Amino acid sequence: MNDTNKGRRPGRRRSFKLCAYSEAGTSHIRRGKGCEDMAAAGIDPATGVAVAAVSDGAGSCTFASEGAQITARAALDYVLGQFDALYEQDGETFANGILGFIRSELIGAAEMLHTDITELSATLLLTAIAPDGRYLYLHVGDGLIVACNAEAGAWIMSQYHHTIAPNFTTFVTVPDTEYDYGKGRGGIDGFLLCSDGPELAFTDEAGFALWCEPLLRSAFLFTPARMEHELRRMVLFLKNEGMYDDCTIITLADRTRSAGIYATMTPAQQQEMFRSMECRTSREAEALFAALALLTTEPAGVSLGRLTRVMHLHKPHYAARRLWPLVRDGILAVENGRYRF
Repeated sequence: MNDTNKGRRPGRRRSFKLCAYSEAGTSHIRRGKGCEDMAAAGIDPATGVAVAAVSDGAGSCTFASEGAQITARAALDYVLGQFDALYEQDGETFANGILGFIRSELIGAAEMLHTDITELSATLLLTAIAPDGRYLYLHVGDGLIVACNAEAGAWIMSQYHHTIAPNFTTFVTVPDTEYDYGKGRGGIDGFLLCSDGPELAFTDEAGFALWCEPLLRSAFLFTPARMEHELRRMVLFLKNEGMYDDCTIITLADRTRSAGIYATMTPAQQQEMFRSMECRTSREAEALFAALALLTTEPAGVSLGRLTRVMHLHKPHYAARRLWPLVRDGILAVENGRYRF
C-alpha cells in the first residue's frame, strides 16, 4: 500500500472531529414512528483512532430501531479498542469477526424481546482511521461512504448496487451477507457516512454530487455544534425537496488538514465558507483563511502580532476582533497570549 502522506509536515499528529445528526423521515412521522436510523461515533483516547458507524433499521421489521441501535453501537465497540489488531486482518477475517459479534448482540436482544433476530434487521456503514493515516471500512446494505482529501476532493468509497429491486437490500442479520470492505494508508482526510435517506440527493452520474462537497469541507473547521446546525439545515432542505425517509449523516474530519482543504477552494468558496464566521467581505474571508493556514502549521500556537501581520491588519486588536468568532465557537484556543488551532 502506498503512503500518500508524503510531503506533509512531519510530527503533526492527526486530530479528528466527529459530528452526527439523525432525523425521522416524513413517512415515519405520518405513521407515528420515530427515527429508525442510528449513529455511533467515538475517538479512542489512548490511540487517537476515530470510528464512525451508521445503521438503518429495516422499516418492515418490528424492532427496526432496536436493531439499528445495537448494530451501530456493537460495531463501534468492536473496532474502537482494537484497531491495530483488526487492521492486520484480511477482509474476510475482519468481516466475519465483526458481523459475528454484531449478530451475537442481536441474538441476545431478540431473546429478551421474545422475537426472531430477523425482526432486528439493519444495515451497517463503518469507517475507522488512525492518526498515522491507516483506515478501514465495512459496508453492508444501503447508504453511502464518502471519502475526501484536499487534492482530489470527495468521492464515493462504497455504495450498495441494487441488482434485484430499488427497495431491496441486505442486512447484517442475513447469513453470509454481501459486504464491501477496504483498507489503506494515507490519502484520506475525512469521511461522510449517510443512510439511504439522502443517498439519491447526494449522488449523480459522476459520483458524489459536487454541490454537497461544501458540507464535507465544513466539517474540517466548524465545531460539532455548528456542524450539527449545518447538517440540520441540509436535512431540512432535502425534506423540502421531497426526501421522506429517515436520515442520518456522520462527518469525520482530520482538523490538521484544514489548510489543505481550504487551499483548493476558490476565493468565492472561501468567502461562502467563512461567512458564518462573520466575514462580511471577501477580503475579510481571505484574511481569516491566511490566519487559519498559518495556525494549522504551528501546533504550538502563534502570537497575535504575527497573526496581525499575516492578516494584513494595522493593529492587533483588529486581528483579535476578526479571530473572536473562532475563539467563541471553540475552533481556536488562546493560551499564554498565543492562538492555537
